[in-house]
Amino acid sequence: MESQSVPSERVIDGLRYRVARPDDRDAIWKLMLQDFFPKTPLNKHIGGVNPEDLNIDLALPPGLLGQGVTVVTEDPSSGALVGARVSCQVPRQSAKRHPLVLDQQLATRYPKDAIVTRVLDHLTAPVDLYSHYNVDTVVDFKYLVVLEAMRSRSIAKRLIDFSLELAKLRGVPVVNVVAAHRHAGRIFEGLGFDRLNSVLLVEYNDPVDGERPFAGLDPEELREIVLYAKRIE
Repeated sequence: MESQSVPSERVIDGLRYRVARPDDRDAIWKLMLQDFFPKTPLNKHIGGVNPEDLNIDLALPPGLLGQGVTVVTEDPSSGALVGARVSCQVPRQSAKRHPLVLDQQLATRYPKDAIVTRVLDHLTAPVDLYSHYNVDTVVDFKYLVVLEAMRSRSIAKRLIDFSLELAKLRGVPVVNVVAAHRHAGRIFEGLGFDRLNSVLLVEYNDPVDGERPFAGLDPEELREIVLYAKRIE
């Protein structure tokens, strides 16, 4: 596919949007601990919001930030990160299910993280993106986090737009994302993403214990999770 040149950074509304570097890892992780996990209904509902509940190396594995498809938003005046869209390129031959699904010992060590991972696996495992779109590589949009105090400045939408441009620049024809909020779903549907699968959370049965971990989740806060994908050629 043909790609267009995309600058590695841009300044919009006084904030710098740039491609992430490996040395941004700690700052991104700090932002996620502050404004992603504690604010995400799935994690909040089961209490998995503390550092000891989460496997840091699985969330941000070494090398992920060196792929050139993760974008961050930086306050130039302080140098602090106020937003991030963590993404990774996944070739067909390296695609595999999450270690928290495959490794029972690891899942036992991080039981709350594993519950969330299993419901995400239940959503994504039945869909073969590579065959569906006839491609060998996809870009997986993994995490989107914006500092709560900055959420009225369209940062999330700009991070998504920049991430799509980067995927196209890297020559990857398909991107996919899991949306767990109605607002996020509207953004992706507005961008022409295909809705490929969904899970109604109150009815989800955990395969390990047969329980319904999200049965008490307020449907007004979060009703379902949805897998979206888009061909960007």
